[in-house]
Amino acid sequence: MTTLYWDCFSGIAGNMAVGSLLDLGVDPEALRGVLSGIPFEEGKLDLLIEERTKSGFRCKYFNTIEEELGIGSEPGTPHTDDQHGRSLSEIRRILGGACLGPRVLKLALDCFQCLGEAEASIHGTSVEKIHFHEVGARDCIADIVGTAFCIDSLGITSIFVSPVNLGSGFIDCRHGRIPIPGPATALLLKGFQVFVEPGIIGELTTPTGAALLRGMGAVSGFPPEFAYGAVGAGCGSKEYKIPNFLRAFLGTSAPSGGLLDSVVILETNLDNVTGELLGHVVDRLMAAGALDVSIASIQMKKGRPGSLLTVICPPPLFLSLEECIFKELPTLGIRRRQSIRSVLERHPTEVQTRFGALAGKTVREIDGSAR
Repeated sequence: MTTLYWDCFSGIAGNMAVGSLLDLGVDPEALRGVLSGIPFEEGKLDLLIEERTKSGFRCKYFNTIEEELGIGSEPGTPHTDDQHGRSLSEIRRILGGACLGPRVLKLALDCFQCLGEAEASIHGTSVEKIHFHEVGARDCIADIVGTAFCIDSLGITSIFVSPVNLGSGFIDCRHGRIPIPGPATALLLKGFQVFVEPGIIGELTTPTGAALLRGMGAVSGFPPEFAYGAVGAGCGSKEYKIPNFLRAFLGTSAPSGGLLDSVVILETNLDNVTGELLGHVVDRLMAAGALDVSIASIQMKKGRPGSLLTVICPPPLFLSLEECIFKELPTLGIRRRQSIRSVLERHPTEVQTRFGALAGKTVREIDGSAR
């Protein structure tokens, strides 16, 4: 399958994502045509697409002319709900009136939906009551739609992403001065591997960049059996101690039978633990957020019978689960590895029986059928 790998060593922003994909070979004039057709009340979008150099490296730069000139919505500028702020329903209406392919439209709306859900959770309200301000500005809509168009144009079917550089310090927005990463960015990046580069002050990963990763189903980790044939780079406008660009690798990876997901697997061998204690630990680990816990009988050195404890968990939880294992069990070491798994789409359901209601799952097969 056609796979994109984003190297976010310097974070990810919307215009950097578009620039990196343009550098992979997307026709810039085709992109101009699509984005200029978005029916904004303010008029047609004018774009800036050019080559630039960052720290001596050639990159592709993408932006709207109004953002480049500082005409767009500025962070830190207070807005009322009718000034630049667009609701999710308004964004749906605007994009619905554009000449976008069905996949492009879905990818873009999925990103805005994820962003809306994050903002609603932060502010304790509903998605439809959220008004996007900085992210609802024309340049950010262009970034999200532009990325969706490029993903579709390149025929990309799966996206993987390196550990994401967050940046550090504070940023000014309409809610005041807030720490980096901002609340929406932090919520959108749950489950992704992240890091902070010492000495780099600034917002390296923006809410738009985080929404692209979440909304387009990016998987944290390196693609399995990946062979790439093209490398692109999209740069931002700011200068840091590290090159401010996003690298994109386009290639093929091993096909998957379902949705791809990244998990951490913890294992430890035990030969001096009772079954009662193991049962207690399983309950504790599941309550702490483990996806699955299993115990297998094994033969250990000197012929001693033992148990293999295996825990599958989301990447953000492995440290707390390791702490739980060390606290509850006499083990002296835990093996850890990150793994990519294929999973079928599933949803919780309730089945009525003569014994009462039973919890279950409905599963969507690879061919689209349900069971």
